[in-house]
Amino acid sequence: MERFAFLDLEGVLYPEIWEIYARKLGLPELAKTTREEPDFKKLVSERIKILKKNNVQLQHLSMLSKQIKLLDGALDFVKSLQKMHFDIYIVTDAFLEIIGNSVKNLGVCNIYPNHFICDESGYITDAIYMREKGKYEVLEQILKEKRNAYSIAIGDTFNDFTMLDYADDGFLFNPSQQALLMASPNFRVVRNYDQITEYLKGKLE
Repeated sequence: MERFAFLDLEGVLYPEIWEIYARKLGLPELAKTTREEPDFKKLVSERIKILKKNNVQLQHLSMLSKQIKLLDGALDFVKSLQKMHFDIYIVTDAFLEIIGNSVKNLGVCNIYPNHFICDESGYITDAIYMREKGKYEVLEQILKEKRNAYSIAIGDTFNDFTMLDYADDGFLFNPSQQALLMASPNFRVVRNYDQITEYLKGKLE
């Protein structure tokens, strides 16, 4: 039986990057997330305007990103999934141009991010979104012809719900109270990586 793991990045393996940018740049308005603005495209548009207004180029964000480390235990968790013979896919709404190094550190080749567009001066002008309806599109694409497969998905907030719902087992990882209130009762709420690995060991052995 083939095994597939679909993981969100921010909040699961990596800190919430825009909250860190907000602190580092002294721009608290950048800390807004989909918790406050559920329309992700609108949120990104607002961020782009804030960055341009304050003369922050993509290169500056990339430099800040290099200082951000994976969450404690994230790398060991990914390795434990690999030892259990899971093919791992990172499915993130983050942008490759600012999280590329972190993904390399995870040793995961399969990543489905969004992308930024810049002008000649290095300022972000727009975004290319790789999904129109939701993260489940990635799972649908990969699993649709798999007849003997087991899939898990791990995410922490609203934009992960379609992915968690599509997988055989969806893990809601250390969610906020708002996300928890809106989550499907079918999701498995977990607070740390060990709870996931223990469940999988019991299920797969």
